Parts: sequence; C-alpha cells; structure tokens
Amino acid sequence: MGHLYKFNLLQILRSKSEMFWPLVFPILLGTLFFFSFGSSDTEQMNAVPTALVREGNVIFETFLEFLDGETLELYEMDEEEALKALKEGKVEGIYFSQSEPTLTVTGVQMNESILEMLLNMFLQNQRMMEEIGENSLPELIRAVGTLTEYQDLVEEVSVNGKSLDNDINYFLALIGMACMFGSFMGMSSAMNLRADQSALAARRSVVPVNRLTMVISEMLAAFTVQFLNIGILLLYLNFILGISFASNWLLIFPVCILGSMAGVAFGIFIGSFRLSEGVKMAVLV
Repeated sequence: MGHLYKFNLLQILRSKSEMFWPLVFPILLGTLFFFSFGSSDTEQMNAVPTALVREGNVIFETFLEFLDGETLELYEMDEEEALKALKEGKVEGIYFSQSEPTLTVTGVQMNESILEMLLNMFLQNQRMMEEIGENSLPELIRAVGTLTEYQDLVEEVSVNGKSLDNDINYFLALIGMACMFGSFMGMSSAMNLRADQSALAARRSVVPVNRLTMVISEMLAAFTVQFLNIGILLLYLNFILGISFASNWLLIFPVCILGSMAGVAFGIFIGSFRLSEGVKMAVLV
C-alpha cells in the first residue's frame, strides 16, 4: 500500500494538467479577485465634511446639528469662508439655512448625493408638516412627536454574531470551486484503474496486487494532493493577499477536507463510466 501510495503521489505531482486546475488556476483567479475587489477590510463610511451658513432657519439648523458627528461633520462658516473651503476641497457641500434651505456642491459623487438626499428629506418633511398644520393643530403635534421619537426598526446582524465583508464571499466561493476541481484528479485516478481507458491501467491490470488496495491508494494519493492544494491556496489568500477570514479558520479547514473528498470522489464517480475523456471532462466542468 505504501509503495503504491508513494508512486501515485509522484504521478499526480508530475502531471501538469492535473496540478494546474486545482492549484494554479485558483491562485491566479484569487489574485484577479484581489485586484478587482481589493482587500477584505471593510472601509467604514466617514461623516461628510459640510459647511453651514446660518441664515435664520432654526429648524433646519437644528436638523443638521442632530446629524453632526455621525452622518455629517458640520462646520459653521460665513458664505465667503464656505465657498473658499468648498473650492479647496475641505468640505463636500454648503448648506444655506434660509427660509427655503439650499445646497451648493461641486460634483455628483457619493458624498454630494448624501447631502442632497438629506436636504430633500428635510424639505419633504417640512412640506408634510405644513399641510398637516393647515388642517389640524392636534395632528401636527402628534406628527412632530412621531418624528422626534424616530428609532431604527431594523438591526443589522450576521450569522453567529460575526461580521464578514461582502467581498470575502467571492474568495469563499473560490475555495469551494478549488475543492471541486479535485474532480479532475479523481477522474484521472479512475481512468488509471480501468484497462479499457488507458495504457497504464492495462499494465496495472496484470500486476499481482489486490484490486481494492490499488483503488484505495489512488484515492488517498489524489485526496492528499488536493488537500495540499487547498492548504496552499488558503495560505496564499491569507498571508500573501491579506484576505482575513476572521475567526473562521477552525471551520474552514474541516469544510475544506470534506470539500476535497467530495471533489475527488465526484471525479472518480464520473471517471468510472465508459465514456470518452473529452465527455468526462465536459461533465466535470
């Protein structure tokens, strides 16, 4: 068994095609993912630096002060200072708190869109309050109370109380794909055991070795190489590309073991059919 296992390992390691798909291709694809999505560290959204020119609308000014420190980084300035700060890029926009509040920006990027959304939200609520007040004062008081008691009704949580960056899902899918790519080695192992599939298998069929021993040695060799491939991929993603899997390492390795076994077993299953190698390869892909 040990002798067969050793030479099966050497045979797989020397096969360029069998080593390319489960090892080299996932590493290349992971590198492309990294340059496309960046690292796995989620950037936190910072408060938008914003200038406020006070012009008498106390309600709008109070609204902005309520958002100061979280959504906005508010700076009180006169009009001249605010325009200069906007031109120099120190602030993303200027709010003028006149009777009909206005916003001045220089672009249409994300931060500017946030500022415009906040202004539109205030103006909509203001118009709604004016319409309610025209019809019924008690209803106006009730509506104001509803707004002041505003609270988040949705709490964002993650499975098991742990948070993962969305981009990591691509790398986890890559690892899953690499596990299933072990099916190529499994297919070759199965073909190397069928005398009607390859010349090597025909020679092996006359060797005085127990058939089950040959099958087990082939499976163990393919699984060993496949799991080493996955281990190399995990180390490359974590230590070379800096993809952090947080505290999920203890869960990733058992899953990778099962995934490698599933990939190799699937390849052996498909490889055992009396089909051409091209058809088997197409099924695996």
